[in-house]
Amino acid sequence: MSCFSSEVTPQSDLTKIKFGAAINAAASRAEDPAITTGNIDAFDVWAFMNEPSGVVFSQERVSKDSAGEWGYTNTAYWCADRSYYFVALAPVDHSNIEIALANAPYIAKEGLGSVTFTNLDGTDDLIYSAPTIITTPETITSMPVVGLNFKHLLSKIRFSFKNSFLNNEKLVVSDIKVVAKNKAAIDLTQPTYAWTLDANAADVELDFGDAKAASQFAIGEWASCDKNRMTIPADASQEYAVSFNVVIYYGDQPSEVIPVTTTIKNCEFKMGTQYHFKVELSGDEMGLLPIVFGQPEVIDWVTNTNPEQDKDL
Repeated sequence: MSCFSSEVTPQSDLTKIKFGAAINAAASRAEDPAITTGNIDAFDVWAFMNEPSGVVFSQERVSKDSAGEWGYTNTAYWCADRSYYFVALAPVDHSNIEIALANAPYIAKEGLGSVTFTNLDGTDDLIYSAPTIITTPETITSMPVVGLNFKHLLSKIRFSFKNSFLNNEKLVVSDIKVVAKNKAAIDLTQPTYAWTLDANAADVELDFGDAKAASQFAIGEWASCDKNRMTIPADASQEYAVSFNVVIYYGDQPSEVIPVTTTIKNCEFKMGTQYHFKVELSGDEMGLLPIVFGQPEVIDWVTNTNPEQDKDL
């Protein structure tokens, strides 16, 4: 009751805990499943006052309304001369995200706890707001919104393809896929976050769609994939199988579908980082047989043996 008075409505409104959210992310023209400041519409928050046992929020859903205002159901209030610790996670209501609180049923001052993530198809992002600590003054007259700053815990991949043929070929690239591992865990109480691959992790196929909506692109042109996808960060020892299809056009005549496979090797995927793989396509790199010419044979002149073909001038 010391931090709430039903008789002073304006004051109680000023001391309600309110939220805002910001995310650092680069824009992309491709279909992008990444959560950004512009598209985030909900997150879950955990908070305590002074010590983890002083629970204020336990996975409280905070959502944005049609007017862009953030709100939640179980209103909590600021108390004077106290320290509040806030952590948050998004997306919400996803069964492929498992949370183990650091000090169940409490979180810790260092962070939320351990999160196990299963990558279903590369379309789920995962963002986390590390402990935000707000200490209230001895006398509360007003308080700002809780400004949470989320960081991406996954890596993002995209592809671009260059037509490096030498004649008048045009290319169509389609069905771009990457095979990665699907399950890992991260301890969000550690000073440095690191993913640990699950012992039962399986392969997951990430579908990047086509390049330039499967339209033709000419020599020297680049075509970007239609979709960006997420992967679990990993060190450089992990390899990733890449496959896509290429059709070569001479005029309006297409070749057969040419399957191309390669492998991403010696690449460390770091969390919160976008990786842009640039692929230069040429006949030699694709293992095609070039058209080559040998010594030509010139047919000799015909020697006339028919007297009727002999002509006198």
